[in-house]
Amino acid sequence: MTPIERVRAKANAAATLNVSASATREELRKAWKKAAFQYHPDQTGGDIAAFREVETAYRMLNGDIEPDAVRPRTRVTPSRPASKGYTTEIPDDVLTRFEGVLRAHNMTGKVSHRLRVAGKHLTYFVKKEMVEGETHLVLAKVGTGDKRNSYKPWVVNVAALTATDSGFAVPRNLLETRFPDVASVNVRVGD
Repeated sequence: MTPIERVRAKANAAATLNVSASATREELRKAWKKAAFQYHPDQTGGDIAAFREVETAYRMLNGDIEPDAVRPRTRVTPSRPASKGYTTEIPDDVLTRFEGVLRAHNMTGKVSHRLRVAGKHLTYFVKKEMVEGETHLVLAKVGTGDKRNSYKPWVVNVAALTATDSGFAVPRNLLETRFPDVASVNVRVGD
């Protein structure tokens, strides 16, 4: 690698971290932490290629590796296989509690009994078809982390949903307020 190519490599690394080429170690560390958190594959919207690029840029500017050692990747392989998703049955005691929510508010409708999660796509399942006069659905918002086994009810007016061949789809404006990190929510009725 020529001296000019080394300078360009370090300038590109600085641009990757959005710092100046003369940034201090503290500025580098802060920029690296921010970018690494943003692109980490475990984060919503994470990008493994961008994450690796951030790591390499930080190591280069920090002096851990020389620009000569950086080889462009021709193929990016994920660190873990893509998730095919999972399906969870909503426990009976939770279903009973959610039916109580409908009754307490003088609403009629159905409660989802199963949830399928595939990446950023959620599909709720309701056992029986909606009948005339039923106006609401109760969908279970499943907790994460330590609260993975907790469920919160989300009562949705059927009129606010978009009808599909197999049930309903939650419109984007509702997704942004209730499920900000989810790409789509569908409700399949009669399954």
